[in-house]
Amino acid sequence: HFGSITGVVVPTLGTALWTRMRGEEVGRDENGNIYYRNTKDPARRWVIYNGSNDASRTPPGWSQWLRGTIDE
Repeated sequence: HFGSITGVVVPTLGTALWTRMRGEEVGRDENGNIYYRNTKDPARRWVIYNGSNDASRTPPGWSQWLRGTIDE
């Protein structure tokens, strides 16, 4: 879930806190999406979208990474 403040899409407070406490940035894609994994459980992965929360904006390689199909 994401909220919009003056046209800028931001993660919910819970997602922002979880990302700050447990997230390790792994990379960014050409759309500006940022990919994270859990520092204590690297199998837990998520993305903070740059803009609307729309999985179709995730490139195929990153989609595979999010699902755990590939590691890097």
